[in-house]
Amino acid sequence: MAKPTVGGVLRQGGGFCGLWGGWWPAPACGWGAVKGPGWSLRILAPPPVVFDASLSVELHASSMRDSREQAVAGVTSGQLSLGDQVTWRARHFGFTWHLTSTISAYIRPSYFVDEQVSGPFRYWRHAHTFESIHEGDSGVEATLMKDIVDFAAPAGPLGALAEALVLRRYMTKLILLRNAHIRQTTETTMQ
Repeated sequence: MAKPTVGGVLRQGGGFCGLWGGWWPAPACGWGAVKGPGWSLRILAPPPVVFDASLSVELHASSMRDSREQAVAGVTSGQLSLGDQVTWRARHFGFTWHLTSTISAYIRPSYFVDEQVSGPFRYWRHAHTFESIHEGDSGVEATLMKDIVDFAAPAGPLGALAEALVLRRYMTKLILLRNAHIRQTTETTMQ
């Protein structure tokens, strides 16, 4: 089973903000804002299957069961679509947090974006892409799933310090955990 990889370039507003996996403020992106990283993962299931799984409220909640994440308002079950909002409640760092996000872009089965409407971040934007690839000599259709997350903590310099010391690593762990769950669920479905 291939491990998630980091690579590529994250672009924000046409400017280069840093390499995927690179975390530093850049003048083109606004000082004090954390940009990146990006992750990619091969999944042995076609893009429509992976795309739909990535928008499943139940699948997301089950991938985040360790933080007791639940959809508590808006769309609380089923499949999210363009314009849908969901409010998540979860426990992180010993505190209960609420984050309301909306699906702000949606092109099935290749791309969607979820963005924070209200919540703990100064901003949060998570772009998801799904590219059809073929595995090996058999030509089995698979998906190259990519995630690019752009976020900033509130509280100015203290938030920037929290991003550098804790949040980058913690958010990476959560995204990789979610992606592994999507992979396991979709590949199992395809067998």
